[in-house]
Amino acid sequence: MRSDRALRDGTLIPCDGYRAAYVSGTLNNGMTSGYGYGWEIEPSNVVEHRGQWEGFAAYMRRDLKQHTLLVVLSNVGPAGRVDPVCKELEHFQAKWEPVRRPEMRQSKRNRALS
Repeated sequence: MRSDRALRDGTLIPCDGYRAAYVSGTLNNGMTSGYGYGWEIEPSNVVEHRGQWEGFAAYMRRDLKQHTLLVVLSNVGPAGRVDPVCKELEHFQAKWEPVRRPEMRQSKRNRALS
């Protein structure tokens, strides 16, 4: 997705800013909250965000090590109906290999210009 790539490469917001969103808050007793700026933070470099409104549900899960993104959007009612699907997809995401874009071949004209 373009928005995911824009976050990762610093086009949308500076990389330091988006990485700061994935740092867990610290409670008064010194324990971490497991929650950053809008993201639930899992110990395995995974961040998640869930939301629902007026019958729509959304789930986004980013694996920061594997550079994978899982997005589930639903209009079938409460998020409780979507949660089991998300849990099943998480198992598949853990096994995914990152998609690499093929290198673009340069045309003869572009090679001559470079």
